[in-house]
Amino acid sequence: MALVLRQALAPVALGLAAGLGVALAATRYLETLLYGVRPNDPAVLAAACVVIMAAAVAAALGPSLRAGQADPVEALRGT
Repeated sequence: MALVLRQALAPVALGLAAGLGVALAATRYLETLLYGVRPNDPAVLAAACVVIMAAAVAAALGPSLRAGQADPVEALRGT
């Protein structure tokens, strides 16, 4: 189960890191689009990361639970 979760959440973590880098690099452009929020506000960035990670965990939880209940011997036999 942990293996499936790790494989599902690793790309999400890399995407979050890349997205944060791009968001911080594009602060001048983002300032014109946002009203009342600084573009590099740590609370907003952290909240967005938490929401995205929670959605990814919720999406990966079903398949990982199903994989955790599978019998390894039967899975290796392919039946």
